Amino acid sequence: MISLIHAELRKIFSVRSTYFIIFLAFVVNALIAGFGKGYLSSNEVPSNVLVGSGILQDAILIAVNITAIFGALIALLLITHEYRYNTILYSLTSSRSRTQFLAAKVLAVILLSLTLTTALACAAPLFTWIGVHISGHSLPAQSIAYGNIYWRVLFYGWGNAIIGLLFGALIRNQIGAIMTFFLIPSTVEGLLSLILKDNSAYLPFTLLSNVLIQGDGLGKSISYGHAAALFSLYMVGGWLVAWLLFLRRDAN
Repeated sequence: MISLIHAELRKIFSVRSTYFIIFLAFVVNALIAGFGKGYLSSNEVPSNVLVGSGILQDAILIAVNITAIFGALIALLLITHEYRYNTILYSLTSSRSRTQFLAAKVLAVILLSLTLTTALACAAPLFTWIGVHISGHSLPAQSIAYGNIYWRVLFYGWGNAIIGLLFGALIRNQIGAIMTFFLIPSTVEGLLSLILKDNSAYLPFTLLSNVLIQGDGLGKSISYGHAAALFSLYMVGGWLVAWLLFLRRDAN
């Protein structure tokens, strides 16, 4: 199993798109945290010392909220590349079972998403601090609830990546999976929220958003832990379907 995970990690880092996506994630992170939260926000304040002890914490949440999508794209491309370039047959024959093959992809994506999300979360306050000081201001003493923030940030990064991989496993077509990943949270859940009203808070992408920022999206507010548990149930059900289909479908 360890060799299969290593093989999946090599697949991730053997394509140039992975490095481009990671680079783009940090560029967007720098724009959001450094330029937006740090430089522009500072220039709107007349005082040289900014007010507020949660500036860096807010920067982490905002930056990860937007940049976690890049981990999902890497995960999605990991499996759809195999179908697009017809290397899936070679991958399946090199593993003992389809279940191990799929599990190796899931574990590799989890490792990647946790590492990338941690790096982005650590970079966000640094970019913010640089932006603030370039603008000629300084930060007051900051307070970051590391324990509470860290698990939510990691869960959000994991959630985006694992659902991206799920769409890739179910749809298998690269363009179709990417379109589905972008359309469901923005369009489908938006339309369903008009029908479900407050119950729209129980839709999967809304739940995932509520793990990071409570009350984000439409619907009633749900606690971080409750949202994480319900989203995990969605993923268990979705991956059960994906696993059964993966066992029964033809490789092509």
